[in-house]
Amino acid sequence: SGPFGLPETVLKQSCDQYSVTTEPISVAAILLFGVNPQKFFPRARLRFVRYEGRTAEVGERMNVVKDRKFTGRILEQVLDAIDFVKTQIREYTKLGKGATFKTVPEYRSSAGLN
Repeated sequence: SGPFGLPETVLKQSCDQYSVTTEPISVAAILLFGVNPQKFFPRARLRFVRYEGRTAEVGERMNVVKDRKFTGRILEQVLDAIDFVKTQIREYTKLGKGATFKTVPEYRSSAGLN
């Protein structure tokens, strides 16, 4: 039996990079290399929610503008989410010095998103 009581054969089938070994497959291996990690860990995903305004409302006042889930391997989730977030950031073009136009993002990125 593997992690969380899952049969070792099922875990072996879920990992692309699995090679024959006596070591048990770790949760990290499933999340990093598993073909479908959400099969074993349904909540192992990223979620982007964008609201109209500054607060999240519920019921009749619900103000969700965009709701997107990212699944798959962890690295794929992060890369897909970064690409998606880039599409959600507005850009402004202004006439600058020397009569040239300059486009700047709404937010500056310290995480290297630009």
